[in-house]
Amino acid sequence: MRRRFGGCGGHGRQLVWVVVCSWVAAARAQAQQAPTTDPVEMAALNAILGRWGTKPPTTWNITGDPCSGTAVDGTDIDNSQTINPGIKCDCSYNSRTVCHITKLRVYSLDVVGPIPAELENLTYLANLNLQQNYLTGSVPSFIGKLTAMQYLTLAINSLSGPLPKEFGKLTDLRSLGIGSNNFTGELPEELGNLTKLEQLYIDSSGFSGPFPSTFSKLKNLKTLWGSDNDFTGEIPDYLGSLTKLEELRFQGNSFQGPIPASFSNLTNLTGLRIGDIVNGSSSLTFISNLTSLNVLILRNCKISDNLGTRFFIQPTHGKLSFMGYPEQFAITWKSTGRRVFDIYVQLGGRRDADRCSLCLFFLKHSLNLDWPTRFEIILGIARGLTYLHEESSVRIVHRDIKASNVLLDTDLTPKISDFGLAKLYDEKKTHISTKIAGTFGYLAPEYAMRGHLTEKADVFAFGVVALETVAGRSNTDNSLENEKIYLFEWAWGLYEREQAIGIVDPKLDEFDSEEAFRVISVALLCTQGSPHQRPPMSRVMAILTGDIEITEVVTKPSYITEWQLRGGNTSYVTSTNYSGSTTGGELREQREIDPLTPSPTITGVTYDGR
Repeated sequence: MRRRFGGCGGHGRQLVWVVVCSWVAAARAQAQQAPTTDPVEMAALNAILGRWGTKPPTTWNITGDPCSGTAVDGTDIDNSQTINPGIKCDCSYNSRTVCHITKLRVYSLDVVGPIPAELENLTYLANLNLQQNYLTGSVPSFIGKLTAMQYLTLAINSLSGPLPKEFGKLTDLRSLGIGSNNFTGELPEELGNLTKLEQLYIDSSGFSGPFPSTFSKLKNLKTLWGSDNDFTGEIPDYLGSLTKLEELRFQGNSFQGPIPASFSNLTNLTGLRIGDIVNGSSSLTFISNLTSLNVLILRNCKISDNLGTRFFIQPTHGKLSFMGYPEQFAITWKSTGRRVFDIYVQLGGRRDADRCSLCLFFLKHSLNLDWPTRFEIILGIARGLTYLHEESSVRIVHRDIKASNVLLDTDLTPKISDFGLAKLYDEKKTHISTKIAGTFGYLAPEYAMRGHLTEKADVFAFGVVALETVAGRSNTDNSLENEKIYLFEWAWGLYEREQAIGIVDPKLDEFDSEEAFRVISVALLCTQGSPHQRPPMSRVMAILTGDIEITEVVTKPSYITEWQLRGGNTSYVTSTNYSGSTTGGELREQREIDPLTPSPTITGVTYDGR
């Protein structure tokens, strides 16, 4: 008689079936067991957060184990304000029973103190973000043990001391951000071992000395921000061999010139910010090969007078024609605490009908702007001219300030454009005698009649533009009734009758009458017949902002009286139905072209002053 064995079923010896059943039970139990965080890493994480006085969010630690909840699901913690600090874990280890911490984010939580020693135990970290805190002390050398690291940012802290050479052991690193710290010394040559690196942010970090030659091995680099340090020596020629570069920022250092011609190989470059070059004259011919370039910035160059002169004279005299596009320049002034002086080259060929909404006035087109916006635009133009005339390292007279050369960006920030007629102005001279060039309706009398050029010619033109901005129309409009055709004469008539506010754009339902009167008064002061009666732009700014009152006696200029006595208004102001015509030695009609002309190649060249 045979004995049947139960349990797992089947036949055989009892011992065999006991073993088999044990295996099955163990496998089933293992399959049901939830993975847990490596205990060493869990202890390290708790110690780190404890030292920094931070607590994990409730959505992270739902089971008492760090690697749970949002740490293991598909939640994006990079863009979450509620999951901070945050971690991500990989629970695929040891048959899915062990989780390792692969990502730690402690972003902008005002944590204070050194980088904790316990961080050394998070050896599986691939992504570490400690940006924008108050971390102090040096970066510990154990950073080199975190060899799984791919994305590391310690930016915007107060870290100090030399950068440890052990960074060179993180050979899987793709992005490194250590900008805005207080490091000292040179960059370690070992950083050249990071051949997978695509992004390197070392701006405003305190580094000095030459750029390491080993960086020539970083062939995968796409972004390099090295601005506002104290790098010295020549700008490395090998940078031209890093052909994957898309953005390069080197302004604010102490490099020796010139800019390497090898930069012509950087055909993927979309942004180049470079400047503060000491000694040496740089050619910009390499730009012609950079077909992807959107913005070229030359910032507050500590350069020779020769290079500074060439930078402004070349565009003015058409010596950049190798690009094959017409030259269009714009200055942007943004009041952000740090003064920014931008010259943008806008190139291309879209028709003006597609672009007129971007300029202040264009023929009969204009933007329907409220009063606060108009006032800010007037202030913005005044700020830009103040910089050109009084604050720039070289004094510049624009010579063609007019409404159609005031462009508005998407934030309605005004940009003074088209520097094709700009002149460098020697401050040792009282004036420049030159051929007349500019636009009818905006030319100062002394310049239009005698070729006597000073920055007060720009002040005059500013007054015209300010008046146009208040009135919401060009200075000449033949479609209006006779007394309103010429904005100047109409404004003076109203001013003398103490009705100056009458020129305010009728489309404005609400406006600050005090501000409007102040702008009108400033505009009339800026357009006085004698240049000596016109205030400098810094005083214009002070009047507009209410820091000082207008104390000068404003009287109708004699040139307006002379026009009226002649019975015609065509001796100075154009008789066309738009704002004016451009002159260039000979007077010629204004081309109906908006200066903002985007290009498939360069859309910006900037001189950015600190």
